[in-house]
Amino acid sequence: MGEPHMNRFFHSFIEPCLQSLPVLRVVHDETHNGHEFRISQTVCRNVYTDFDRCLSRHLAASGGEAFPAYTVNVEVAEARPGGEKHHLVSGFHESVPHALMELAERANERAGEVVLAFHRSGLGSGQETSVAQRRSVGRHEIALLRAALAICRDLGDAEFIDISGDFSIVVAQPPGNLDPVLLHLNNGTVAFPSGTAPGSSPFQWPLYSYADQASNNMAAQSYLAGVGNAILREKSGAIREFREAAERRVMEFHRALAGRLPEGHWLEGAQALLARLRTGLGDSLVGISEDARGVAFDLARAVDGEDNIAGLGRPRIEGARRPSVVV
Repeated sequence: MGEPHMNRFFHSFIEPCLQSLPVLRVVHDETHNGHEFRISQTVCRNVYTDFDRCLSRHLAASGGEAFPAYTVNVEVAEARPGGEKHHLVSGFHESVPHALMELAERANERAGEVVLAFHRSGLGSGQETSVAQRRSVGRHEIALLRAALAICRDLGDAEFIDISGDFSIVVAQPPGNLDPVLLHLNNGTVAFPSGTAPGSSPFQWPLYSYADQASNNMAAQSYLAGVGNAILREKSGAIREFREAAERRVMEFHRALAGRLPEGHWLEGAQALLARLRTGLGDSLVGISEDARGVAFDLARAVDGEDNIAGLGRPRIEGARRPSVVV
């Protein structure tokens, strides 16, 4: 999350309502000032409410920034019996490969080439299995992963391209029925679909010559055009989906209030709803029906205590309590 306003909005309203599911734990050892430390970084998938997921896709489709798909929680422990453990600030990422690249870059800066241990089971209980995939990762592996993610970025926004993988392979799956792009990092090649028809035989190109190869290949250009059209359909659908969801949420909240002024938990819920509406639709709430806009303006007056028909103003996030209800 880059913009300060979006940071405040996310941490105040969205983050308290999300659930994080651990999918991968990466462990390595470092030495600092003669002391051994074990660095454990857990990559978690962020699961949002249906409404927040709609808002995230709408923001990405409208040229903004989607909510982060993954969170990395970092634990630093002294590698001795009874050693202290410290939990560091979490990081946000678009995909697992994006998270792996950043954590590998950080480890490489401090220790040069490092051996990373990948744990994929027993993560939720905190008791990962002793069997782990170990891999030595240095500048070469990081450069290959960076090049692969650059190709993924060329395909389209990460919110609409399903990116998965690790230091061995990265899979970029566009929306619709299109075949994925496979980036084989062990041998430095790209398996690029030869057309938009599912099951077409892919081209095999060196990873670093992808741009030249793709720009001079008509079948590749056809595939990229198909990806662009599929993403455009997804973005159009995301905008419509959020507008419809926003209108339903406003009218449902209005019916639930049944003429009462929002107080207590209802007030917190109203603040959270208005913040989401303002972030997604702007101050004037253009995109929902006139009656839903009118209800939202009335709700804003009840919450803000002011007559502001021309616009709802910026979300009053600073100093606001975190909502205790999921909107």
